[in-house]
Parts: sequence; structure tokens; C-alpha cells
Amino acid sequence: MSFLAIRGSVMIRKKSLDTLDLQILSALNQLGGKASAELLSQILNHPARTIRYRLSKLKEAGYLKFLYAMTHDRKLGLGDALLTLDLSPGVSNLDSLFHDIPLFYLYGSTIGQHNGHLAHFTYPLKEDNLPERICKSLLERGLIKDYSVHDTIDIIFSPGQIEHLDIRSGWQWDWQEWAAECKKTTQAAPTDPSFDFDVVRAKFDARDIAILSHLKVDAAMTLKELGVKVGLSQTQVNKRIKRMEHDGIIKGYRWTTEHYEEPLHLYLYLTVDDSTDPLLSCLYNLPFPKEMIAANQTDYVIRLLLYPSSLTSFLCGFDLIRGHLKSYRTQLVYHLQSIQMGRLFSSFDSEQDDWVVDVGQYLQLIDNFQPPSD
Repeated sequence: MSFLAIRGSVMIRKKSLDTLDLQILSALNQLGGKASAELLSQILNHPARTIRYRLSKLKEAGYLKFLYAMTHDRKLGLGDALLTLDLSPGVSNLDSLFHDIPLFYLYGSTIGQHNGHLAHFTYPLKEDNLPERICKSLLERGLIKDYSVHDTIDIIFSPGQIEHLDIRSGWQWDWQEWAAECKKTTQAAPTDPSFDFDVVRAKFDARDIAILSHLKVDAAMTLKELGVKVGLSQTQVNKRIKRMEHDGIIKGYRWTTEHYEEPLHLYLYLTVDDSTDPLLSCLYNLPFPKEMIAANQTDYVIRLLLYPSSLTSFLCGFDLIRGHLKSYRTQLVYHLQSIQMGRLFSSFDSEQDDWVVDVGQYLQLIDNFQPPSD
């Protein structure tokens, strides 16, 4: 099956995916992105030469865009928050503002309780209440009429179960069976997911941040290439990476991928009894790629990557369990855009051995911002 992807005003016919392509993508997600062709060959029972050829074609066609390191930002002294911004009448978007302020790294258009933008926002934890300050500045400037801030303690990524995806007919998932299993789990303690609510800042220095800034945009580069960029030997680079992996600063590696349909992102905000609530495990076991974001022991956000063809099925399935939630709300996000990853890493000051950001400059950018006219 072939399909079209839109890049600007150019329409590109994408390479057709087959079962082996989906199996490779699934295995890469499950194994953390850095799996070798030899390991994939053993798991998928195809010659390594075939796997290497398929990987090359998937990259060439844009399905595998780039590999990046996922970091536990609180261990680096950085906070992370979700901002939902209800745009004021006459304001169509804040796109250029998001690009000018390096605290924003992901955003999209949203409809739900708030209609406008949903943005992911990172900041130095020493800058007390900075997400709230930025939102209040947008409110005072008249760019938004309401907002919510959802701070983050820990994030767990699940690649989903791509083996349940058929590109001709969508996700093959028995929602009735899933709901029945969810109800059974309410009588037992869950095993997944496991959040870290007691995060301690790790030991790191400017060289570590330099390494991470490159791994954020190209984790597939060799140790030799990375060493040249940061002025260290391959051995030194490898030692630092292994330490950061051991300390949980680097949580894993992930490919950004192309999708066979333009995806929607459903942000499900929910309140449960505590982090052991079986409904968290129930939602974690959905087949879709997802992030589970913990604000505290009772408040969570689950970001599900859904294809439009799956949205109705998911909502009907969610009907079967929502009565067990203490409270919930949703934000539907489309046109989710990633700004350059790790932009804030350039704000680490080696002399002060800490993050230094110019909050006054960011507030001035908001004050001077002129929203685009339709």
C-alpha cells in the first residue's frame, strides 16, 4: 500500500510498507532504537544483509528520520511542564514565539477544555514557577484568555505494540476483551508502569551536557565523531555515556518516525487513587505508542499517538472503563511540531556549573510579540 505525505507544498509518494518493515520498526522501538542489524536478524529470523537493506530503505524513505537520546531532565536540574493555552479572539497562533523562546520544544494546535495550543516546556528548576510566569505574561499581553500548567516529575515512554497494526485495516485490537481485562486488574496490584517520584539531581558537568546536546539530535553518530565535536577521546566519551546511562540521565534512545497516516495526539489528563492504581497499567497496555507523564502520585497525563482511523474505536473502548476514574479530561492535538531538540542545553554555563537563562528577555519577547494576521 502506498500513500502520500505532504512536505510544505510538495507531495511525496512514500515507499510502501510491508510486514517485515513493520516488524523492524516494532523491534527498534521495543529494543530502544540502537539495536544492530545482527540482533534484529536473530529476533526477526531474516538475514542480517536483508535487515541492513531494509533499514537503509526505511531511512531513505523518511520512515526512520533520526535517532535521539531521551533524558531524565530533572536529574539535570531541569523541569518539564505541559502548557495548554486558550488563545484570545483574533489570535490564530503563537508559532514564531515558540521558536524564539528556547524553553519550548514541542507544540501543536489543540481543541478541548482549552482551544489554541498545547506546548511542552522545559526550564531550570531554580527558576521558581517559571511556567506559570510565562503563562501569566501571555495572559497579561492579551494573547491568551486562559491556561493550565501541568508540571512533570517523571515520564515513561512505551513504543506500543506495532505487531497489532495492519496498515491496510488499522489496529487489530479487541476493545471488549481489553476492558474486561482492565476490570480484572482492579483486584490486583499492577506491575507497570513504575514512576520515580523521588528524583535527585545527578552529578554532571559541562562536557556531559555537550555530549547530550549532540545525542539529542543525532545519537547514531560514532564515538569518534562525537569525540571530535566535544574534544574528548572515544574512550572518554564512551565512559561518560555509560555513566549517564547508569545514573538514569539517559533513559534510552528513540527513533523519530514517519507515519502512514497523519497522526492525532490525544492527551488524557486523569486523576487516580495513587501510582499503584491498576487503571494506569490498563492504559499502559494499550497498543498505541504513548507517553505516561506523572505530575504526582495521583495526577497523570497520557499522550496517545492515534491515527484518525483508530480514534472512534479508542473512544468507544475508553467508555468501558472511564467510570473507574476519579476525574479526567482530554485535549486533542494535531499538527504537533518538534522544535530543535536540546535547545536549552546551550544555556549551561560551565563557569557557574549551572543553567543560566535570560527570563527577562523571554518576557520582553512576549511583550513585543505581534500575532500574525489571518
